[in-house]
Amino acid sequence: MNTDLIFKLFNDSLVHKSDDEIEKEIMESAHYNSKMFIKYITNLKNFQLKLLMMASKDSERDLISEKEQAEAIGFVRAFNYVSKINFYDKNHVNDLDLINPYDFAYCLQLSKKYFLRVEDYDKVAFLADMLDFVEKRYENLVENLSVE
Repeated sequence: MNTDLIFKLFNDSLVHKSDDEIEKEIMESAHYNSKMFIKYITNLKNFQLKLLMMASKDSERDLISEKEQAEAIGFVRAFNYVSKINFYDKNHVNDLDLINPYDFAYCLQLSKKYFLRVEDYDKVAFLADMLDFVEKRYENLVENLSVE
C-alpha cells in the first residue's frame, strides 16, 4: 500500500486559505461579534462602578457628563458588533449556541434600555428583534431574565 496516495486523498480536498481570509472569517462570525458585544457592555458597567468610587472621593469632577460620554461611546461600539449578527443565517445561529444566552440576553436588554432612553428607535427595534429571537431560541434558559 502506498501511503503517499492515501495522504493525497485528504490534502487535495482541503481548501487552503490565507491568514487574511481566516482572520476575516473569524471577525465576521457571530461568535466573535457576540463576545465583543458582551465584552463592551461588561467593561462599560465596570467603568461605571469605578466612576462611582471616584465620585465618592472627588466631588469636584463632573462625573455625570463623563458617565454619559462613556455610555454613548460604549453602547454605540457594542451595537456595531451585535448589528453584524444575522439571526437568519444558519451559521450565525449555530455560532450563537456557543455563547452564554443569559449574558447575551442581559447585555441586549441593557443596550435596548440605553437606546430607548436616548430615543434611537432603529437600534431599539433591532435589539428587540434580537432579544426576541434569543428568548425564543433559549426559551427554557432565559424565561425569568429581566433588567430593572
